[in-house]
Amino acid sequence: MPEGVKQIDGQQTVPGHPALAKALLYGLTNNGFDPAYSLALPNPEVGIGHAWMNPLGYFTDYSIPTIPIVLNSIYAPCLSGKRAIELGHALRKIIDDYPEDLRVVSVGSGGLWHTPGEADSWLNEEFDEVGLKHLEAGDIKGWAAHFDAYVVPEDDRSQAFDVPSHGASGLPLMPGPQGGTREELDWIAASSMAEGSPFTIADFVNIYSSPINFAMAYCDSVK
Repeated sequence: MPEGVKQIDGQQTVPGHPALAKALLYGLTNNGFDPAYSLALPNPEVGIGHAWMNPLGYFTDYSIPTIPIVLNSIYAPCLSGKRAIELGHALRKIIDDYPEDLRVVSVGSGGLWHTPGEADSWLNEEFDEVGLKHLEAGDIKGWAAHFDAYVVPEDDRSQAFDVPSHGASGLPLMPGPQGGTREELDWIAASSMAEGSPFTIADFVNIYSSPINFAMAYCDSVK
């Protein structure tokens, strides 16, 4: 565990913020989105997945009210970098217009480039180096454009997600990298809420054994 982070065993219960959640739901609807929502966990004994709960364990003691937002970034037809930007901007506007004076933190979690378990799995270091340069400069639109402009090589079997499986719908692929690398769109959506503000890249590690590009970044001076 990182220094200062306390190990907590078992499931945790995290408070929500129903009023802000409703404002986001209705606000997104009024801004051209059609969000699905849930009023309860369908399987409370299972809980919410690691993609949401693990980050809370690193950054909070599970007592801070949290609104989990789930994005379909993998199963085509799905989110694109351009649409992720639009979503982040809409969320920022709704929060700015919210009548209560709240301090809201946006957290995006997920891997950068990663293809573990796929045929001919490999790591594209340069792709994420360029993306993180955009993030560092606060140019999230540039990052989204960089993401969407990527074309999967025809001979890259590690990104062949146009066949129906547990991880793919089998529909024509969306622009950009395929598979788990599309979790990068979670980063783009979250960071676009601070569009124009510089980010600090705390760490960037190439893990070849997985393979996955790992990074952590933050913005503490939002314009």
